[in-house]
Amino acid sequence: MADVIVTITPPPVITALATPSAIAVSVTAAPAVAVTVGPVAGVHNGLAGLQGGIANEYYHLSAAQAAALGAGPHNNLTGIQGGALNDYYHLTLLKYNALGLHESLTDLLGGQALQHYHLNAADYAARILGSGTLGYLPKFTGANSLGNSPVYTDGTNVGIGIAAPTAKLHLAAGSAVASTGPLKFTSGPLLTIPEVGTIEFLDGRWYLTGSAKQRVIDRTGDVITASVDAVGNTETTLYTAALSANAAKVGRIYKIHCDGVIKNKATSDDVTFYFYRDAVLINSVAPTGGRYLVGTGWHLDYNETVRTVGATGTAAMSGEIIIGTVVTQFDALLTGINFTLNRNLIIKAKWSDDNDQTENVVTIYQGWLELKY
Repeated sequence: MADVIVTITPPPVITALATPSAIAVSVTAAPAVAVTVGPVAGVHNGLAGLQGGIANEYYHLSAAQAAALGAGPHNNLTGIQGGALNDYYHLTLLKYNALGLHESLTDLLGGQALQHYHLNAADYAARILGSGTLGYLPKFTGANSLGNSPVYTDGTNVGIGIAAPTAKLHLAAGSAVASTGPLKFTSGPLLTIPEVGTIEFLDGRWYLTGSAKQRVIDRTGDVITASVDAVGNTETTLYTAALSANAAKVGRIYKIHCDGVIKNKATSDDVTFYFYRDAVLINSVAPTGGRYLVGTGWHLDYNETVRTVGATGTAAMSGEIIIGTVVTQFDALLTGINFTLNRNLIIKAKWSDDNDQTENVVTIYQGWLELKY
């Protein structure tokens, strides 16, 4: 026979005989007798027992233990969020189910088997969710969400905008749209002590340190790819280099090179070269006259060093024109140059007369601009 607890109301007169295997109870009482049979007293009557209970079991608390739990907000979810350490709580089945998957190890890292956890509202709202693609560094796509960034790594190389990098750092190509260039520098101070392999950018100039000195990287532009003929006594533009406003820096050197072929019918047929800054004539040079047979080569080198900048800048100019073996040099100091405006360096040529235009011809094959410093 299982052990039972018997409660009898009203109090009867009880005679009990104990035997090793059972308890015999003799009850003498009024007809109205209520008998309540419950689980045996044991660990499930203590708070310790509540921790290890099985689903849907029913527990018995003594009056003192029930009083120890106290009446208050700990019987609802609101109270559970604000409970104190070592408090014990009671959840109805409905409230327990409302906790959802956040009570499982799937959602909470570091938990132990069969343990159950609770997140308060602030922690739950602050959780970070999202997914991504293998190899991509994550980025925040919202306050609490993650997605792919444009940065990819295969564990050895890193690509920005490219998923198959073939260098330690591999940048995707840019486009013709503004603000889509693959790489951009912001002007800033140069290193006080140069460091080998460093590239720096200051005041419109790129500096490269190859050994112990910071050297400016030369740039080439305004390259012509089509021949131009100058005939007759009207000036014909052979070459134009576009210079940006405020791009001039003290000490910057502009170098223009042009070359091609020339021919004339007679020694008296002379050619003159003109150098302009927009519509302002800088200099004109008439090489020493001579007879130029078909295929005679010529080349021109023009150098301009900026001395002062601003709206009334100055520069030193020098150069030479070589036709065949004849060298003609020229030099000048230039004043009143408005470096604050966009401007063009222009080279033109014309002949001394309009006669024999098919025989008096200067042709340019190549032309380019170099910026130094």
